[in-house]
Amino acid sequence: MKPHIRKLGAALLALPLLGLTPALQAQDGSGDPMLLTFWDLNDNSDPGTAVDKILGIEGEVIDALYSPDGQGHTGQAGDRSLDIAGIGAVQVEDGWFINNAGARDQVTFSYWQSLWNVQDSSGFWAVSPSSNGTERGAQAHTPWSNNSIYFDTVGCCDAATQRISANANTFPGWTDESWWWDWHNFVFVKDGPNKRIYIDGVLFLEGVNTLPLPTDFTTLTFGSSSGGDGNQSIDGLIDDFTVFAGALTEEQIAQLAGGTPPDELPNITIPEVLIRQAIPGAGLGAAPQTT
Repeated sequence: MKPHIRKLGAALLALPLLGLTPALQAQDGSGDPMLLTFWDLNDNSDPGTAVDKILGIEGEVIDALYSPDGQGHTGQAGDRSLDIAGIGAVQVEDGWFINNAGARDQVTFSYWQSLWNVQDSSGFWAVSPSSNGTERGAQAHTPWSNNSIYFDTVGCCDAATQRISANANTFPGWTDESWWWDWHNFVFVKDGPNKRIYIDGVLFLEGVNTLPLPTDFTTLTFGSSSGGDGNQSIDGLIDDFTVFAGALTEEQIAQLAGGTPPDELPNITIPEVLIRQAIPGAGLGAAPQTT
């Protein structure tokens, strides 16, 4: 049966209003998670650019290399990944699309990763100027050098309001340090105050962080911490980096881990174009608006 996928069309509006922070709203009343961006990292025609499949948002590939054909997480012909190699990153200057997730206070980040070595690193970092912890709007260490996995939102590092974390050796599938060498799917969900981390479709950690997502996201870096300068880059491969506005269900997350591409998941919305709006007072704790 063909998956239930809603597609939306809309006009793109840029509203350069003085003193207002741009945020993104979509005319969607379905309640389904909205697939905002999906970098499958298969097109190496421009080695310096990674292009998202949904909206065509470009990321600059910095000091990283596309893998040979067949070295993506599926191992199939046509599937590539990006070798971050401990020094690289993908820097997305147009990170405003994440504000659609902020307006819902619901976001899901998903990606595949295979490491050569464990070191201080971030899998992704979404910048929000109103968030503390060096503008840490949303961020994950997968892992830090102490082998712990962290999921931060709205700054860092309060356990009640901003951070959940646990050591990777508490995961049921954990073996030893060589576990990191294999491909693993990581999914980070914030659903209102409830946060969850999944590894390979299995719930790894859940907790409550009470601060709502900000609505002033500006840039996104994946494969490294913010800025794309190689600071705290993963030493390994990354593939299929995806951002949803909304909280994926356990069934959808299991399908991702089973190899279903993000844009083929059932019960999601795929926008053709999103609306960029200005929300007065957008930022930490700003009330979401609808159109």
